[in-house]
Amino acid sequence: MNPQDTFADVQQSFQRCLTRKEFLKRFYDIFMASHPDVPKLFAKTDFDTQIRLLRHGLSASIAFAGGTRVGAHVLERIGDTHGRGKMNIDPKLYPYWMDSLVRTVEETDPRYTPALGARWREALGIAISYIRGSR
Repeated sequence: MNPQDTFADVQQSFQRCLTRKEFLKRFYDIFMASHPDVPKLFAKTDFDTQIRLLRHGLSASIAFAGGTRVGAHVLERIGDTHGRGKMNIDPKLYPYWMDSLVRTVEETDPRYTPALGARWREALGIAISYIRGSR
């Protein structure tokens, strides 16, 4: 990881995606269809709240990957809530989450390129590694 890399390109892509009202809802449509275990995890979910949490978590993830330590606190909370003692999310589902998110970005961001998709994966991979380490 380059300490000078702020992932500004990913942040800008995220902002473009957020201008599309359906972006975060579309992510959940794609994610739910990605693996048979995923819908069970959201059986009793208030999606208005969940979408707000996702937006906040993505923002923190990108900031953290870009070197902003402020995101670390949010990621630690995510690691705690998704860990064994609470929601017990199987780590094998993280690649499905990542693939679903990048696919949603590809559908939503008019400036999407495969290189930008790789940058999203890089940034989110940093955040996911941190989350998994905080469990």
